[in-house]
Amino acid sequence: MSGRSARAKGARFERKLAHRLQLMGFKAKRCLQFRGDMDGPDVLVELAGSRRLLIECKHQKKVRWRGAYEQAQAYPRLRGDMFAVCAKDDRNNEVWILPPDLMQVFLELLREKHGNTEEETND
Repeated sequence: MSGRSARAKGARFERKLAHRLQLMGFKAKRCLQFRGDMDGPDVLVELAGSRRLLIECKHQKKVRWRGAYEQAQAYPRLRGDMFAVCAKDDRNNEVWILPPDLMQVFLELLREKHGNTEEETND
């Protein structure tokens, strides 16, 4: 795949992800790296207060997970910002990689919404 078509495939994936997050009620937008901000995220989600979720997106034939994670980890962040990686291979397998702090937030929200107490699971 040529460089131009690979970039177009990545841009389509970024737009689809931002749109999907918007449909879920998040204030999400695709960031435009070609305007000189090469160190920024592909998708930016504004959260409560001044917190943000910075998402690195990869849509490749074979995703290089470690490189994607390291790229997202290197984003310049403000206090309270979190990052994640969303990657999709050419077989349409989509995978999210969450660092420990964001995984903790996710698990707490999951427990609040769907979790059982320890007492309920031991019956």
